[in-house]
Amino acid sequence: MQFLIFSDSHGNHFPMVNVIRRHPEVNTVLFLGDGLADIERLYALFPRHTFRCVRGNMDFFVMREAEDSDLFELYSCRVLMMHGHTRGVKGGTAAAEKDALQARARVLLYGHTHIPECRYLSEDELYVFNPGSIGRPYNGKPSYGLMDILPNGSVMLSHGML
Repeated sequence: MQFLIFSDSHGNHFPMVNVIRRHPEVNTVLFLGDGLADIERLYALFPRHTFRCVRGNMDFFVMREAEDSDLFELYSCRVLMMHGHTRGVKGGTAAAEKDALQARARVLLYGHTHIPECRYLSEDELYVFNPGSIGRPYNGKPSYGLMDILPNGSVMLSHGML
């Protein structure tokens, strides 16, 4: 199953619309916070899509409830998604990685830093992935993520840029 991964849209939903239209084969979106109001707009534009969202530090007033983190499993692959502000990811991902390992996750998805990252911790068999920012990019180019979880539990992660 394929997923689009967005974070940190900060009031700019248009890049997400462009990416969703660029990837018509993907109908599930994971949003890692700081722009839940933007996701509300996407619900109306893409009613056949599924959206899983977590709350970021800038998500004060939104219509739908969202938690600080979300753990789900697909094909025996556990994924922990979070914004990361409550785990101090701007100073490093150690606390977030610890949470992921305690949850027996194979994939940790986080945002907040606006910096794309993709690492594999072979000793822990944990993928650590940040899509960067789709709305306020750190490096000037909006970025997002693609994740594919295969029926055998294999994971493929990559970044896309606009």
